[in-house]
Amino acid sequence: MRGREPDLEQFLEVVAKLMSRHVVLGEPLSEPDRLRALEGAMAEADVLDLAVATFDMDEARRWLADVVRAVAHSSPSVALVLAARYTAHRGIGSALGLTDVESRSTSGVVARLDAAAPCSTVPGLFDPELTLLIDASGGSGVIVDAESTAAEPGPQRTGLTDAHLHTVRVVGEPTHRLEPTVAATAFRDLTLLTAAAALGVAEAASDISSAYAVERRQFGSTLASFAGMRAMLVEMQLRVSTVTALLERAIELDTVESCMELAATAGRAAVDVAIDAIQVHGGYGYIDEYPVAGLLRDALSLRARIARRSSVARLAVERFGAAG
Repeated sequence: MRGREPDLEQFLEVVAKLMSRHVVLGEPLSEPDRLRALEGAMAEADVLDLAVATFDMDEARRWLADVVRAVAHSSPSVALVLAARYTAHRGIGSALGLTDVESRSTSGVVARLDAAAPCSTVPGLFDPELTLLIDASGGSGVIVDAESTAAEPGPQRTGLTDAHLHTVRVVGEPTHRLEPTVAATAFRDLTLLTAAAALGVAEAASDISSAYAVERRQFGSTLASFAGMRAMLVEMQLRVSTVTALLERAIELDTVESCMELAATAGRAAVDVAIDAIQVHGGYGYIDEYPVAGLLRDALSLRARIARRSSVARLAVERFGAAG
């Protein structure tokens, strides 16, 4: 696995300090003043428009994935927002040119874009003005503005509440229809970056659990000294390492298959690690004073936004042929 370049390492340090200053893992971002302060700080640090700044860079996807992954350690919701925003900025930049990219954009995936009124669940944090909708197969897509969409109440969710997820329905003529190659690239970007957010959640759950097990004492010894606990912590780290390797492979290869492998693994790994984190914390894992219960809720919601089943199905067809 290749190391990060110094400029990226420095930028990630800035991101980590910014998030620690404005966000506490497990605490909701419900206060308007707090949200405005976070948005302002992220804009000033060039985090919000990073996809535009790195558009022509060879390592752009690595930068974006690592930032999303790092932000997920503090707020899975904000990480999802960035994953959608970066995908939209790259897709709109490819379709319309960077000068036409609005500062506020988001993205979503719909089941069928040829339906009469397709709808999709998108994050609404930071008030997006343009929405990029991609077909679930990645074969087509559209760009729509606020006047061409109608917000609808979506199902009640327990995770990713700070992302302000809501359902949008296309009611007007799209601003632009994507070329198939642009739509396919956007689909891979969204898959990769959402998986990076799931990886960040898994890393956070694993790190918190390891620190807790080292500090927490029971029967005169730390939890980390018990064989069963040590094995569980290692299993959590192994799941994180597996997804990390798949993310690295997807960034390097930028192929449909590598993204499908990542999508088939990342969401489930995040959920499994979060469940183990709750077990590490025992009864404390179920109360909101500890962040691991919230991480599980966010992991479940992230898993639902990664096309795992369709990814597994596509990999099966590629490797074993069509079902008999």
